[in-house]
Amino acid sequence: MKLHHLRPICRASNRFSPSLALYQHFIVPYNALHQQRFSSSAPAPVAAEGEPSQNTQADDLPPPEVPPVENAEASQPLKITYIDPGRLRREAEMADMKKQLEKLQQNSEKLKKSLKGKQRSHEAKARESTNFIEEIMLKSRIAFDGGEVYEGLVVPPISAPQPAPEHSYPWASKTPNSSVDSMARLNEEIRKFWEYAKPNRAEVFARKNVVEQVRADVRQRFPGHVLEVFGSERTGISFATSDIDLRMVRREALDQSVSDKPPTHQERRDLYRDLYTLRYQVFGNHGKAAGKYLLANLLHARYPLLSIQSRDSGLVVQIVLSNNTAKSREYMHRYMVDYPYLRQVYAVVKTMFDQRGLSDVYRGGFGSYSIFMMIVASLQNQANQRNDAAGALVNFLYYWGFFKTRENGVSIDPPEYFDKKTHPVLTDAARAKIAEGKTAPLPDWMLSLRDPADATNDLGRKGSCILHVQATLRHLVEALIKDLNANSRPSLLARLVGDVYARDRLHRKRLAANGALVQDQVKASFANAARELRQKQDVNGTAQGEDDVHGFLDMDMESGGNAVASSLGPTTDTTSVPDAPEPPRIRYHEAGSGEGNLLYVSVKVDNRVKEVKADYVEPSELLGGKSRDFKLPGGKA
Repeated sequence: MKLHHLRPICRASNRFSPSLALYQHFIVPYNALHQQRFSSSAPAPVAAEGEPSQNTQADDLPPPEVPPVENAEASQPLKITYIDPGRLRREAEMADMKKQLEKLQQNSEKLKKSLKGKQRSHEAKARESTNFIEEIMLKSRIAFDGGEVYEGLVVPPISAPQPAPEHSYPWASKTPNSSVDSMARLNEEIRKFWEYAKPNRAEVFARKNVVEQVRADVRQRFPGHVLEVFGSERTGISFATSDIDLRMVRREALDQSVSDKPPTHQERRDLYRDLYTLRYQVFGNHGKAAGKYLLANLLHARYPLLSIQSRDSGLVVQIVLSNNTAKSREYMHRYMVDYPYLRQVYAVVKTMFDQRGLSDVYRGGFGSYSIFMMIVASLQNQANQRNDAAGALVNFLYYWGFFKTRENGVSIDPPEYFDKKTHPVLTDAARAKIAEGKTAPLPDWMLSLRDPADATNDLGRKGSCILHVQATLRHLVEALIKDLNANSRPSLLARLVGDVYARDRLHRKRLAANGALVQDQVKASFANAARELRQKQDVNGTAQGEDDVHGFLDMDMESGGNAVASSLGPTTDTTSVPDAPEPPRIRYHEAGSGEGNLLYVSVKVDNRVKEVKADYVEPSELLGGKSRDFKLPGGKA
């Protein structure tokens, strides 16, 4: 009778064994458990004549006898070796960074060989400068992770592929006059640079359009989620090409009391799952909104985020799972009131960091909030005798260029120094991990800057490039003093901000064109709505059709319009009726909102005024904090 096999048999030459695979995957790498082995202390017997020697095959020998264990306590205990998974992850990251460094060094050698004996083009210089910055930033990060110190280098600005002459900069003096005080010239240049760096009217429309477009796409998938604008876009210090930060929270969380604590573990886990869904089902290559965005990428950081890029405007949007930043915004607004020139100085310093790759937090740089507070700390602890933007800029370069990071930490509120060794800026959980030896303390050369909004938050803990920053600031302040004494350059800020004008020129041109298109769409939407309203008045009379007015300024976000109006307010009749129809007029003013500022539009058509509320507004800097009217194309249809 033929035997029946109860399970299939694999007859392949490289048979797969699940048990062996599981053992190799989970047991071998971690050495979690070492089996107990017993051995006799007696010496090995000497082989006599006629007995098999030690060279005899093992298969010919009987199995050895294991002597009994007389004393269990004397036997060797089980050896359990615990390997921290976090340490394994850090070692893998370190190995990956070293591979990246080797690749960068190879690219540098290739560039040098290709350019040897030839005239270097501007494109080659741009590639070489970018490669150099990435290399030194990676070296500083490796030194930081290894607890070692590195040599701070002067970081040059990234070269532009098509550089522009210095006299063509919008903030430069067309005809430098040495008779004018150089510090007064510098102060005027800083003011003009801020006017250049902040978004103009068309760029504001483009930025607001991207925000509303992302909100609409997220709302379709998660109606119960809210995207709240925060960061530099919320505080009014963003540049025209700055990234837009959106904080994703559940709608019910906005109804709770404001908390500056980060989300709980379960809340963050649920929101991270939603981020994953947005990445692949909405913004990914095969998502519903794939045609509007590029480079969707999930980044794992202290606050997980989803980074996407608008295809039309080129703006980068980051959807972040962060804590509430209301308290930090309060401090920033307070300092901007105390120092009216703070925005202008921030624009120069932030650009100075950006053009050298020193503001990339993921590579060990300093973010916008940290740079802002570094400027505030320099003004608090070292008096600005001129009390203007020029004095504040020189003050910043001197203060942080020669600050002794090994000795003291800096507190902003209250403004004081503290011993960072005896009073480190840490959370209780981080302090416990250091005490248990699970986490190494920060190197003593790192900057310790206490966050005024959170006493346990060290704004310098991620800035592993601080030694490069200090070397660069010392070099720049010396160069700036020479230029101030000579007072002959078209731009005194040229050494600091580098080729920012040439590098951003094409992007800003594209952004302004996109904003102008959105602005025309908004005007056309209001004009069409006004014509429809006048048609109803001509046919049905002024007393009819008022119930159908709601929603007449609705613009479909998904059909490419992207803005703006969502509902209508009460109707107000006017007493004077002109003979000729008036064009509709738009009036902007601001009001607080959980998702940003609101736009209230007054549409005046014939003999009545309609108040329209929409999520669209221009920054108070452009409007001067006041309402502003402008005419739109109108007339009878």
